[in-house]
Amino acid sequence: MENINNFLGGMNKLGVPKADQFQTIDLFEKKNPTAVLDAIIAFARHAQKKNPEIPLLGPKLADKHQTSFSQEQLDAGKNMPTMQSVYISILLLTSYEYIVGISCCCKGY
Repeated sequence: MENINNFLGGMNKLGVPKADQFQTIDLFEKKNPTAVLDAIIAFARHAQKKNPEIPLLGPKLADKHQTSFSQEQLDAGKNMPTMQSVYISILLLTSYEYIVGISCCCKGY
């Protein structure tokens, strides 16, 4: 159990987020092997980020990418339709065509 705690302490020092770590009981009592494996892969990603000579295990840790927009771009975005409004428009149009199609068929047109 001491080795498990040492490993978790090393993960903390390396900067692995708590959400990517496992609990001691997960490994010691074999309760959650998936969490243990995910934590080892997270450990490897963070270690490789600190030292690129370490072989990569699993997907590469993403770099932070910040985007800045001008006030003009932000204002232009306010006038764009959202995907939700586009989806609702398509749904309403399709429903209307379906209903009109049924009523026309029922009247013998």
